[in-house]
Formats: sequence, structure tokens, C-alpha cells
Amino acid sequence: MDETTRISDRNFGRRTFLRGSAAALGLAVVAGAGCAPKDELETSPEAGKPADEKVCSGVCRGNCFGGCALDIKVRDGKVVATTAAKLPDEQYRRICQRGHSHLQRIYDPDRLKAPVRRVGERGSGEWEQITWEEAIDEIASKWKQYQEESGKESVAFMAGSGNFGVAAANYAGRLRDRMGATTVQFCYDNCYFHAGIHAEGVGDGFNSNEIADIVNAKCIILWGSNPAVAQPQNWHFIMDAQRAGAKIIVIDPNFTVSASHADMFIPIRPGTDNALLMAMVNYVHENGLADADYIKKATVGPFLVKESDGKFLRQSDLGVEIAKDAVDAPIVCDANGNHGTSEEVSDPVFEGTFEIEGIKVTCAYTLLVESCKKWSLARAAELCDISEETIGELIKLYVEGPSTIYQGFGPDHYVNGERVYFTQIALAAITGNIGKPGATCGYEWTYAGLLKYVKPALLTPKDATPGMTVVSPNLLDNVKAKEVEGKPFDLRSLYIWVSNPLGNQTDRNSWIELFNMLDLVVVVDMRLGDTANYADIVLPCVHWFEAEEIMPQTSPYLLLQEKAVDPLYESKTDVDIVNMLAKAMGFEDDFSMSLEEYLAATLENDGAKTDGITWDRLKDEKYIDIMGGDPYYIHGGTGVFRTATTRLNFYYEKPAPYINYGQSFDVEKARLPYWEPPAEAWPQTVAEFEANPLAEKYPLIFTTERNRMKCHTQWGHAPWLLELYSEPTIRINPNDAQARGISDGDHVRAFNDRGEAVFMAEIHAGCRPGVVVAPKGWEEDQFIKGHYSNLTSRAFNPFTPNNCFFDALIEIEKA
Repeated sequence: MDETTRISDRNFGRRTFLRGSAAALGLAVVAGAGCAPKDELETSPEAGKPADEKVCSGVCRGNCFGGCALDIKVRDGKVVATTAAKLPDEQYRRICQRGHSHLQRIYDPDRLKAPVRRVGERGSGEWEQITWEEAIDEIASKWKQYQEESGKESVAFMAGSGNFGVAAANYAGRLRDRMGATTVQFCYDNCYFHAGIHAEGVGDGFNSNEIADIVNAKCIILWGSNPAVAQPQNWHFIMDAQRAGAKIIVIDPNFTVSASHADMFIPIRPGTDNALLMAMVNYVHENGLADADYIKKATVGPFLVKESDGKFLRQSDLGVEIAKDAVDAPIVCDANGNHGTSEEVSDPVFEGTFEIEGIKVTCAYTLLVESCKKWSLARAAELCDISEETIGELIKLYVEGPSTIYQGFGPDHYVNGERVYFTQIALAAITGNIGKPGATCGYEWTYAGLLKYVKPALLTPKDATPGMTVVSPNLLDNVKAKEVEGKPFDLRSLYIWVSNPLGNQTDRNSWIELFNMLDLVVVVDMRLGDTANYADIVLPCVHWFEAEEIMPQTSPYLLLQEKAVDPLYESKTDVDIVNMLAKAMGFEDDFSMSLEEYLAATLENDGAKTDGITWDRLKDEKYIDIMGGDPYYIHGGTGVFRTATTRLNFYYEKPAPYINYGQSFDVEKARLPYWEPPAEAWPQTVAEFEANPLAEKYPLIFTTERNRMKCHTQWGHAPWLLELYSEPTIRINPNDAQARGISDGDHVRAFNDRGEAVFMAEIHAGCRPGVVVAPKGWEEDQFIKGHYSNLTSRAFNPFTPNNCFFDALIEIEKA
């Protein structure tokens, strides 16, 4: 093995290894095939001779929900620039500062060059370089040992959202299922997904109209969302809508960049969003503002719910024999008492309680409004710290429509967050603000449309038996107890890819404690970041431009990532890594596909054939519109939703947890909207709700936000971006800062019983009193002390297991 690929076999510290091998950066690599040659040759200033230059198609694949199409300029085998790619619809031509900085990630001097094995204490940064053969053999032999001694569940796999490429994100799951290993569900944004999937259904854009359609809205509510910073790829669409006459309303505890452009800013008390929504539902009903026709034809409102068990009255309850594979349809009735299926009763009622053939039933809409009845405007105003007049104006603008609720992930980050999205959808449903141009409630995520093409056999091998599922916030407790809801669980190894849990999960110290209890932690990454630094073996993966991929995100296009350059050093694709591990485990027959074969197979199915999509076509055209629509895709525009009922569900007939690991939950409470305080982030005494006694010790609600220079922890060490934003900061209201003797620019210690972190203080009047905001994405080596994730809590609602990042209390003092 020559010096360009292997530096040494000696032991070394992390920084020494990375600096010592940085010289390999200057060595030329061969550009990948498939990119378009440049029409003209340019002179290479380094060599004084014509340069070999190509432009390749690419796509940004981090979890900013961007999926921006890129042109990647390659000169003499190196990426030299990235620019926004030209697309048929120029509205989707975009790139941000992160997209421009990709070459600093590819040629990061700290990039991992070869597999390494820990030789010091966890987190000490002491490693030895090993060969790929050594790494694979050690991992596979230990996995075989653990599964033989402690059961198949003793090895677990955990992904994240670090790469939305269809192969990178999914291929390792095949090995997990073939091994019968445990799935660790990473529990990001599950409140949003749980409600969206079950109440509104998944369409080609997840649960929203195409983003370009927002220009047709007259009212746009950015609810717990700051797209000007968090989703810059969508921001211009919102501004276009405002210029076209739409009113922009921002509902957020803090005054954000998006709020600075809004027509109305509503600074809601943290964690009270669903109380506001229930008051809006109540007001709409009491004042006759509901859209009766839409409720009848597109929602479960007319469905009759049995008093006896809370389930819909169905044909079988009335003695109708249901043929095999036929639908046991819900029953509705009209004003004359005639009852039947919705196909049989043309004008059903949607309010009232009745008896149908001796069975007492109530319309689902009636149950919805009864659940919200106690939430008057006055009661919501007191709880949410918003005036009644403001709520009334909000309702007026929204009901007039067409209106869009642009769902953000702020409400998701509290233990009570799932109900917010559920009730947002209920509000949109009863006012007819779904399924029409300019009227939607959700967030476009075209990746959901791509997944309809992925055959089950590509996700799980034919003869595989998937293992148990556990949820990330509960993992440490499961390991300590050696059980999951009564089932044996002796976890000994964890395989982590496209994820950085020590930077992005709640309660970071609990993860370090967990790692210290395991025999083998394997991490796949490009660099030794937070999680990799606490692993036992780290395997180097390729940068996104060093391999083919396919991905859409928030655009109508399925996008091709061409292989722009060959992988640097000894890095490999996720597919190659998994195939090597599978062969060592004895599963070679199920893991013989190359990366390209897997991508091609993704588009070899009836759905793709119907849509005229093939791998060869994608390679030729680089992008394909997979959403359609005239002119834009409208979620639910046909009046049919991809839910269990084919309608909008604001009543859960059969509540089920988002991730089922055998837990119990309150089924009756889960059927309808309700509000209860957050688990921890509730320092106030309001109305009948008592204060959290912990607030006497830790009176500030700790929240984080998207860092415009990073995508979670990706791009965290890009020099260009660090020039603009060089250290972790925390925003504090002037009154809170003055009470603690803190001035702008001071270093402050934020702390609670779980941990601490040191930040630079930013005194900001837009920060709500009693709330602090820390832009996230920083890693351990960038803090003076501690880490922002040390402060967060693992508490969650068992109905929706989730990382509830904002549900935490802290105190701050000068460092």
C-alpha cells in the first residue's frame, strides 16, 4: 500500500493523524465518467497548460429539505466550484452558502483517510489506522459472537438524516434485516410525521401542495417555522406570494428573520400552540364558519362513532356480510334518518348524536368540536399570552382563504407536539383549506414521492426476518434494564451511518454513557466528528460527489447525482461497505448488487414504468418531474387522501403509536385534540395549570434553532462559513440578561442537572422573556466547554416517541 493511501501503521492522536495525511490532498484523482465535457479548454494556472474540465450534475442531500440541483465543475480531476443547476422551471434554480462550500468538505484536511480503531479512552482522540480487511473482519467476527451469545437483537443499526440519497439512506437496512438485528428509530420530527401520515396521508409531496403553488394563497401562516433561515430554498416562494397580495403571519415565541418580513407576528407562549388551535376550531364552529360541503365530502366528519367502543359504525355492525377483501365501509346518515355508506347517502349530516338500529352513535365532527368547546378565545388568550383581538384577526384572515399553514418543526420539539399538527390539519379540514390551489396544511417533501418506487425487496431481502425496534430517547434505559417492554434486550454493538447522534440527539451525556456500556460501536463518516470520536471503529465514507445517487426533496424533480470525482483516499460508498460486511457475515448472495445496480432497480417497478421513469432516462436527462400537476401538484386535489379512510382524519378510530415497541398509551385521549403542558418547559402558573417546581431552580426555557451556516452538524468546520460565524452563541432577552449581570459578548455558562455548555451571549430584544435560543450545529471541539445537547431532555410521549429538543429548562450565569 503506497503513501498516498496509507500514512502509517503506528498509533497516533486524532489531530496528528489528520494533519499528517493532509498532504494527500494535493495528489490528483481521476474524474468520474458520465459528466458533460466543457466545450472549451481553459488554461490551468498551476501547470500553465490546458485544463481537463467537466461539469457534472449533482444534488445537495442534507436534511435542510432542500435537495437543490447543482452543477459541479471539475478541473484536472478535482471539484473546483459548485453552482445552481439550470432547471426547466427557473423557480427551482437555487443554491445557498452551504451548497457553495462543498469543496471544503471534500478537501477538508480533517477528512478521514482510512479505517481507524480506537486505542485510548472513548473521546480521547487516540486511534490506530487499520486496513479495510482488518476492520471488516473484526466487526463481522464480533457481530457473529454477540448474536450467538446474546441473541440477534444484541446488534443494532441506527441511521439519521445525514444523506437522503436513496442508496445511502436505505441500503444498510438490508443487512440489518438480514441479520435480524435491532432497528434504533432515530426519532427526529416524529410528531410532525405521525400526525401528517395518519390525519392527512402521504402524497407525492408528502402532505402539502407543491411549494410553488403557495403564490395562490391569500393567507400564509408560518407556524413554528423560520424558512428564511431554515429553508432558504423555499423563502422566495413565500415572498413572491406576499408580493402577490398574501398576508404572511408568523406564530413563534421569538421574533425571527421570517417574522421581520411578516404582516403579523404572534409571539405565542412556548408549548401552548394546540390551545390556540383548539380555540380557533371552537370559534369556527360557534360562528358558523365551517365549510359544510367540504366536511361532508372530504373528511370523517359525517362518520358515526359508536359510544360503546369509540370506533366507526360500519356495515358489519348492521349485519351486512362483507365479502373477502371487501371494505367494511363506515356508515353515515342523512337528515331524514336514512343511513348507509357515503356512496349510498348523498347528503349526510355531520352533527348530532343518534341511534342507528339500537346502536348509540355520534358524528365525528361533533366529537371534534366538543373536544375543543372549553377553549374560548379568552381562555386561549390567557394561556398563550396573546390578546383575544389578535386571535380573532388571525381566524378572520385564515378562514377567508385560500390559506396555507406552512408547518415548521418548532411545535414538534415539545412532548405535547403531535397534537399541534393533528389539530392544524383538523382546522384546515373544517374550513376547506386543503386540497385546493393556495390551500394546504403541511410541508412539501418530494422524497416521499420517490419512495413509492422503492420495492420492498430492495429494502429487505426476501428471506430476512427483521428484528425488534427500539426508540433512540429510550435506548439507554433499555440497555440498563436489558429489556424492551418485557422482551430480553442485551445490546452489545451499534452500527451508525448517515447520523451523528452525539451532536443531534437529546441528552448527549446519556449517549456517551450508553457507548461506554457497549462492546463495539461502529460509525461510518467522512470525519471524526462528535459521534465518531466516541466510537471503536470508524469507516470512511465518500463525499456526495464521489458516487452516483438519486434524490428529490422540495422540488418536483427526481435528480441525478453523477459521480463527479473518484473517492479520495480509502473512502467507500455505503453500498460497498455494506456488501463487504454482508460477505463477511456469510450473506453474500443477498448483497451482490453494485451501487448502480441498486439505483437502477429502484426505478424498475410498475409505478416508475407507468410514470415513464427509468434509470437510463434519468442518467440521460439528469432530472425528471415526478410530481406533475397543472400547473402545480395539489395534495388531495382529487378529494381523495391516502389515509385509512381515504379522507382527512380529525378523529382517530384506531390510534396507534408512531413507533410501536410494545408501549402502552392512553387510547381515548389520542382520538381527539387536547392540550396539556410540556413535560419540563413550563415555568409559569397559568389558569388552572400549575407551575413546574423545577422552574424555581432553572427558570429559562432552552431552545435551539437552525444555524444558517450549517445543516445540523454538517458543514460545521467549513472555513468559509466559520469566517462568518465562528463560535457557539446563545440569544437572551435584555431583561433576563440584566437580571444576571450579562452583557452582549460575554461568555456565559448554561446549565441544568443534565449538563452544561459555554456560549457567547447575544442580547436580543426579539427573544421572548424567559426563553433563550442557541443556534445548533456546533460540535464538541468548537465549545469552550460542554455542548448544547447536554442541556436537553430525553422525555417523550409514548404515543409519539420523539426527540423533544425544546422541552428543557436551564439557568444561565456569566462564565
